[in-house]
Amino acid sequence: MESETASGGLENRLIGVFEEGHRGPLVFIIGGIHGNEKAGVKALKYLIKMLEVEHITNEAFRFRGRLIAFKGNLQALRKGKRYINRDLNRMFRKELLDDLLKQDVRTGEEKELIEIIDLIKNSIADYHPERIYVLDLHTTTASGGIFTIVNDSPEAIQIGWDMKAPVLEGFLDGIKGTILHYLNADNVHQNCTALCFEAGQHDDPFSVNRCIAAAVNFLSTVGSVDKMHVEPRHHEILHDHAAGHPVHSRLVYTHKIQEGDQFQMKPGYQNFDTISEGELLAHDINGPIYSPVAGKILMPHYQEQGEDGFFIVVPLSDEVIQ
Repeated sequence: MESETASGGLENRLIGVFEEGHRGPLVFIIGGIHGNEKAGVKALKYLIKMLEVEHITNEAFRFRGRLIAFKGNLQALRKGKRYINRDLNRMFRKELLDDLLKQDVRTGEEKELIEIIDLIKNSIADYHPERIYVLDLHTTTASGGIFTIVNDSPEAIQIGWDMKAPVLEGFLDGIKGTILHYLNADNVHQNCTALCFEAGQHDDPFSVNRCIAAAVNFLSTVGSVDKMHVEPRHHEILHDHAAGHPVHSRLVYTHKIQEGDQFQMKPGYQNFDTISEGELLAHDINGPIYSPVAGKILMPHYQEQGEDGFFIVVPLSDEVIQ
């Protein structure tokens, strides 16, 4: 098939599959849907190995369901770029998929998109799960706090809290076409809950550790492993990087970048830095860009590719992670 030869096929996309024959949820964990975010891929390789040897030191360990860990944008991962032609994590739109399925020739991220959807649908057809859970692992260009992006459903918010990282609502209103949009809209299964975890700065080696910790906490929260078998160090790893940040926030503003904007973020911002209304944040071809509201900045744009300049969130309470 054309798409398999172009981007690498199922063998290269799969990081690992783990199960022990006990029925439970079907869990997908994804790394590298942006090719310059490699921490998730490295973490999932370690995770599969950890699960495979867990019984050696823990005879009572039991895994329920099936875990499928896979890579996102194979071509971009090979080149270390966010994407090749188009941002893959803005392409999961039903209308685009419907058009691509009618085409014989697909290029770049179009091939990646079809392969990922095929992998998910074929895995569902093979396992026949009652519940599906998805965790999409990411990193950011800025350093600072970690966080979990949810689709605002009570279940997703609770999973985010249980993962021991700040929870952000409303993010899926500020961006479109992510894999979370596609899966949470019941396009592949009526009982699917998908979340995103942002683990820290791209090149920070500890971002790998935080991805592992988030994945283990996620497996515990969705019932694949018992909470008693999750080592406290996984909670500690996330807590140490989240301490002092709001427990629960909501997105209030997204600054979009258009082609030719010549967007330049003011240097030095980190995730969860407090900003004031009217504060100078960036410049583009039209001049200075000021914050329209007070809040906390997330994912300031310090990379060549991408269509999001920065995000502003406001805490929903005074509670912080302690």
